[in-house]
Amino acid sequence: MSEPIENLRVATKFWSATSSAHSAPSEATQPSYPFRLLRHFSSFKPQNSIEQHFQRVNMELCSRASPPWVSQLDEARHLSSDPPEGPNLVVSHRVTTVRRRALQYGLVQPGHPVYTDTPQANGTVSRLYSSTSRPVSTLSDENLDALLT
Repeated sequence: MSEPIENLRVATKFWSATSSAHSAPSEATQPSYPFRLLRHFSSFKPQNSIEQHFQRVNMELCSRASPPWVSQLDEARHLSSDPPEGPNLVVSHRVTTVRRRALQYGLVQPGHPVYTDTPQANGTVSRLYSSTSRPVSTLSDENLDALLT
């Protein structure tokens, strides 16, 4: 879970614990999570500092709205913005088979041949191999430095 969402979750639980402790003192004796959290953060009093900046109506609105906000943020963290429309494709062929089929159906162009057979006058076949690597650059170090700066 991301740190901002966890901070929001803890603040929400702490906020609900402090507000319910003021409204229902009989619940304060039960060992529920918000009250254990309240005992842990007993030196921190968010009600006083928050009430200085917000009116009472806004405080009540925020206290009612923050738990759904936290749960919606938590759900949104696990959802993709583009969910899949169907089941995943399972490909059980090797990559070479896939390339071969793509060539067979004309989806890709064939590469240069690895070798060519040349028949000789005496009846033997000579095999000439060709390289498929790209040519080596002919830039000097000075030219390369000049291009990069």
